[in-house]
Amino acid sequence: IKIKHVDIKNYRGIEHDGFDVDDGGIVFRGRNAIGKTSRIEAIYWCLTGVLFDNSSKGINDKIKTFKSGKKAPIQVSLKLEDEVGQVYYVTKEVKEKWVTKKSSDIEVYDGDEITYTVNGTKYIKRDYDNLIDRIFGLENIKKEAKESKDADQLKKIDWFNLVTNPLYFKKLDNKTQRALLIFAVNDYDISQIEMSEQLEYLM
Repeated sequence: IKIKHVDIKNYRGIEHDGFDVDDGGIVFRGRNAIGKTSRIEAIYWCLTGVLFDNSSKGINDKIKTFKSGKKAPIQVSLKLEDEVGQVYYVTKEVKEKWVTKKSSDIEVYDGDEITYTVNGTKYIKRDYDNLIDRIFGLENIKKEAKESKDADQLKKIDWFNLVTNPLYFKKLDNKTQRALLIFAVNDYDISQIEMSEQLEYLM
């Protein structure tokens, strides 16, 4: 999957930014605290619902930007393209709900409303997550992991993080690393493999 275009509105300190990504990739540069990491994290948040620190609790408050006394809607839109040219337009948006109570004219914040859209169709979170898994080829892997003998250990894995973050594997505990490696290459009974006597002794 290639990211072809990104559009970010009101994510942390980014009021609005849109940019294309060509086949050579993209480089962000500049002084500290201008939003280089925030731009990359916005893409990650749109696709996974978590931040780089893996936090998910209170996540909306962490990424909101104040504007005109209220926090403006957060929106991240991505244009994705797979290897056969299929294009997916993915958008995630967070809007604050403000209500006026009967006994007062004052508006009161009443939580957030999150909208998930793919190619113009709105989805609930579970179906959106499943569709992202399918787009990125993770659907079958997750199914096989649930049916494997190490399913309990493998359910700890954030599969999207695993395939997009080179440092994620290192953060897993030893048992989960071992279960993942065996899941990836299969667990073979070496006694059934033809080998020299010397190698068999060493094994």
